[in-house]
Amino acid sequence: MEKNISYFFVTPHKTSAFGKLLTWSKPDCYIFDLQDGCPKKMKSLARENLMKNSELITSIDAKIVLRINSFANQSEYSEDLKLLEYDFIDTVMLPSICDILEVKATHDHIDRINNKRKQPLTIIPLIETVYSLQNLNKIIRVSNKIEAVALGLYDMFADLDAQMSNANLKHVINRVMIITKGHNLPFIDSPYVDVHNYAGLFKNCEKAIESGADGKMILHPDHIDIIHQYFSIDEKERVELQTIIDQYDGGCDISIDGKFIGPPLARMIRNKLGKKTKKVKLPSKGVLPKVFKYGLDLDTVFEGQIIRCPYDITMDDSWTTTWSSLVSMSNFIETSDAFAQSAGLKRKVMPFSAVLNLTLCMAVETYSESCLLHLGLTDVTYENPAYSGDSFKCYIHVKKIRNTSDGKRSVIESTHVLVNQLGQRILVEDARGNRVQHVLDSVKLQGVSCIGAALKAGYHVVATGQYVHNFPFSFVPPLEAEQDVCSLAHSFFDFA
Repeated sequence: MEKNISYFFVTPHKTSAFGKLLTWSKPDCYIFDLQDGCPKKMKSLARENLMKNSELITSIDAKIVLRINSFANQSEYSEDLKLLEYDFIDTVMLPSICDILEVKATHDHIDRINNKRKQPLTIIPLIETVYSLQNLNKIIRVSNKIEAVALGLYDMFADLDAQMSNANLKHVINRVMIITKGHNLPFIDSPYVDVHNYAGLFKNCEKAIESGADGKMILHPDHIDIIHQYFSIDEKERVELQTIIDQYDGGCDISIDGKFIGPPLARMIRNKLGKKTKKVKLPSKGVLPKVFKYGLDLDTVFEGQIIRCPYDITMDDSWTTTWSSLVSMSNFIETSDAFAQSAGLKRKVMPFSAVLNLTLCMAVETYSESCLLHLGLTDVTYENPAYSGDSFKCYIHVKKIRNTSDGKRSVIESTHVLVNQLGQRILVEDARGNRVQHVLDSVKLQGVSCIGAALKAGYHVVATGQYVHNFPFSFVPPLEAEQDVCSLAHSFFDFA
C-alpha cells in the first residue's frame, strides 16, 4: 500500500480557505488546524466553518486530519472532540503531549464513538514537546489507533530552549525516526517554514528523505507538488525496481550488469516500491511541441561522413568586446588595427581563442545528443583571418571510429573546419602537418594532446592564451565503422 506523503495545513477560521480547496494542487492529507494556526477568539468560528463545509470536505478525495487543541486546554479540547463524531474527519492529530494519559484519554474517547461512525478514527501524535520526545515508545504503545508519527521541530526546540543546530536537529530527528520505524509506522517530517525560499525547500526535502522521512507537513499550497516530486518515484524507476524484485528468488547474487542483490537490498527496493508514483500532468487542451533532433545518427554514422553544424553565426564587434573581458589577449594582430594593417591585413582579426571557442561550440551541436565526453584537440591552425562582421559555418569530417577495449563505448576521431561567408577555411582542428601556414603562424597550436570529438552540450569552453587544456573527456556509445563516401563539403577537407 502506498504511503501518504503530503500533509497540508488549512486554517478553517478563514472562510475563504474553503473556496480555494479545489483550486490548489491536491495533497494526500488536509490538516484542518484548530490549535496553533487558529487565533483564540476564532476557534468557535473555525468549528462552525468546518460543519458548514462538511459536504465539500467529504467530496474531496483525500484524508482529512483534524489538529485538535492540546489536552491542557480542556475547554477547547472538549469542543474539538465533538467534531470527531462526523464522518468527514478521518484522523486526529494530537499536539503538545505532556502526559501519557492525554493519549489514553483521546484513545478512549475515539473507542466510544467509533461504533457510530462509518470508518474508525485514527491518531497521529505530533511530537513537539520534551516529554513526548522522551516517552515516544510509551505513546505509541498506549494506543493501537496510531497510524503515523509527526514531528514538530519548532515547538520542540522552543520547549527544549536550545538552538536548532545541525547536531541538535539530527539528534531529535533520528530519535523520532528510529522509534517510529521501530514500530513499523510512517514518519512525517516537520514543515518548512521559509515558504518562499524554494532553494531552501529543495535542500530541506533532500535532508528529510536522507533522514528516513516518509512524508512531510506543508504550510503553503505551492509546496505540494514539490513534496510529491521529492517523495515519489517515476514510472520508469518503478518498472525497473519491480523487474528486479520479480526476478529475485532469495539469497545473494550478481546480475548480468554487475549489480549485487541480496535480502537487505531487496527490502530497500520494496520500500521504494511502497512510495507513490510521480504523475505527469498534461493540460486537456494543451499542445505538444515538436522536438527537433540533430547531430550524429548512431545507427548510420560512418567513417568518411561529413556533417554540417545546424547554425550559421555572424560575429560582430560585441563578440570581441565580450571575449576580451574574459580572456587576456596579447597578440597585436588581435588588438591593434595599425599593427594588423602593417602586417598586410585589412584590420585586427578576431581573437584566435574566440574563433577556436566558436568552432568547438558549433561542433558541440553536432555531437550533443549522443556524446558523453570530449577528448581534446591536436594541431589547430588559424588559416585565414576572421574579421568582425564575418559569418561562419562549421563542418565535421568523421575520420575514424573505434570501440574502446571493453566494447562499451566508441571513440570518434574527426576534423573540424570553420568556413566564412566567402567559402574560405578560417580554422582547422587536426590539420595535416604539411599545410601551408599564413601570417597567423605564430598562434598555431602544436601537439596539444587528445583526439577531437565533441563537448557535451551545456559546457562552456574557454581557450587560455595560445593553449587548450582542461577539456572534459569524451566518449560516445558503440558504433559500427562503415566505409562510405559523402560529397557534402568535401572541398573543405584534405583526403590525400
